[in-house]
Amino acid sequence: MRKRSMLFGMIGVLCSLVLVMGVVYATLNTVLNINFGSSSSSAVVQKGSTWDISFLTGADNLTITKTGGNESTTDVYCNDGPNMSQPTITGTEISGINIQLTKKGDQCSYAFKVKNNGTLKAKLNAISLTKPNTACTTPSVSSMVCGNITYSLKYDSASGTALTASDTLDNGITKTIVLTAAYTGSATVSSDIAYNGFGATLNYIQN
Repeated sequence: MRKRSMLFGMIGVLCSLVLVMGVVYATLNTVLNINFGSSSSSAVVQKGSTWDISFLTGADNLTITKTGGNESTTDVYCNDGPNMSQPTITGTEISGINIQLTKKGDQCSYAFKVKNNGTLKAKLNAISLTKPNTACTTPSVSSMVCGNITYSLKYDSASGTALTASDTLDNGITKTIVLTAAYTGSATVSSDIAYNGFGATLNYIQN
């Protein structure tokens, strides 16, 4: 009987140890959770893309430079002659450019800025030049020669890099483009020639 009592006692102690160990193990168990969002906010937001390419507006974003042949600007007018007003500029159009050139070397340059205000990258898909009311040739996609007058579109200055299709305009980037009308020919004329109707269109698409 005594041995049996001792055996039962040892079994009871072992069971107690197992229970205690089980309790100690349970107290060391930790659960970590990661949750997205809350009851009042979204967990993940994909921001919508925006497309916005435009001219920068305002007087500071359209600069006019006059150059005269033989270092003389006499009779060279770049929107500053008699009955001429200043050009107007909106987000999508520049209008009212008026020029008078008299001799070889005369030129008027109009510098303006184009900015990609959107979140998508863009590229110049096409450059379309509209011919004035006279015979003209197009040496490149960004230049046109009409009689003695040469029109050109270049980056940064009148002598900069010519615009070409596929030129990139990444989001947030601003580029300066210069439109120049220059008297480059050597032929003389006995009366005034009006070149009416020249225009340029820049078509940007997503890159």
